[in-house]
Amino acid sequence: MFTLFRTLSVVGEMEEAVRLSHAPDALRTAGEEQCRCCRAGDGCPTRLGWLSAVLPTALPPLPRDSERDWTPAHRLLFLEREREARDWLAARKEEIKALAWEGPGPVPVYRLGPGRIPETITDSS
Repeated sequence: MFTLFRTLSVVGEMEEAVRLSHAPDALRTAGEEQCRCCRAGDGCPTRLGWLSAVLPTALPPLPRDSERDWTPAHRLLFLEREREARDWLAARKEEIKALAWEGPGPVPVYRLGPGRIPETITDSS
């Protein structure tokens, strides 16, 4: 009977936590799990504050030779950073694309414009 009571208590606590998290004045709590699917991304000051606190100020560099020459610690370090690096690069690329629409000033040499309209083939003979 105690187990059943404890389970119901935990469910009630979880429901209350979810209810409180949906309140308009709810405090944000950044973290790896919380920020994983959040659409705010780099625009969220809470996430950026959390990242600056948990990331070291200077990351040790990875060797620039073949991964076959890396130590197990180097491989682990790479795998831990790879996803964040890809996400960061993709976000910067989208920002640069938005600037490139303005003309060649913000992004020298590059400029975006309307793309080609592919021709539709209706008869192959």
